[in-house]
Amino acid sequence: MTRRTSVAFARQSTTIPQSTPILEIDDNEKQKILTLKIDRFVNELIDKIRIYNP
Repeated sequence: MTRRTSVAFARQSTTIPQSTPILEIDDNEKQKILTLKIDRFVNELIDKIRIYNP
């Protein structure tokens, strides 16, 4: 029982440093998604302005 728990704790401790670069990749993905949403919003605004001001 104690050996299994120690192995589980060892696995958890080894996964912590590996998860930090994944978080950085997630931040980059969030930035890409935000810029895409902003681009769509701006394009929709431009289309609306064109409709109201031909």
